[in-house]
Amino acid sequence: MDKQILEDAAIAAGIELSWASVGDSPWIPFHNHEPWTPATNLTQAAELALALNMSVQHFQPHGIHRVVASVSYVSETELHGNDKKAATCRAIVKCAAKCKQFIGK
Repeated sequence: MDKQILEDAAIAAGIELSWASVGDSPWIPFHNHEPWTPATNLTQAAELALALNMSVQHFQPHGIHRVVASVSYVSETELHGNDKKAATCRAIVKCAAKCKQFIGK
């Protein structure tokens, strides 16, 4: 996931990140000395959603599976085939990143 999206999501939720290069990996975010990967880690994504009082809903209209994450008037929709977990994580992080513009930081 894009570095700017992760930074904006963290700022919106009041999470302080540090960035480090690990081995051959590009710069990755750390929070409390642990890798912070809410775009793939459902526990971290859930913590991000809780920090922002985010609503997460799953829909299947006309056989099309989608996840909608929302906070007030901000929302993000992700389609998912067979990977509901991945789509949920992505929707939460992208919605959180959009919230940054409303917190004035």
